[in-house]
Amino acid sequence: MVPHFDPQNPSTLGTYLSDYESLAATQLTQCEQLAQSTYYLTKEDKDDWENLPEIIATLKDWDAFKEALFREYPSARKPFVSSANLEVFSEEKYKQEIHTLNDYALFH
Repeated sequence: MVPHFDPQNPSTLGTYLSDYESLAATQLTQCEQLAQSTYYLTKEDKDDWENLPEIIATLKDWDAFKEALFREYPSARKPFVSSANLEVFSEEKYKQEIHTLNDYALFH
């Protein structure tokens, strides 16, 4: 599966980075991983990412580059709800017993 980042929906940044790391980690060094991290982006996004000071200054520091991206897209750190998270939440709520009005308020 090809990693996908949508700058109009910054919450996809974490998924993009995670998917990219999964693909690249077994085949690339950290330096190569960083250099090729923009491969799946549009030209405009690729230019933006490649002009971040962290990619120029720290060509071997993947973690610093990721932090720079999250600073570039501050709303990307908003929690992303996956179907797995929703399933866990539903199971927890399904098992929660309600005996009082206070329990209901806590549930709701």
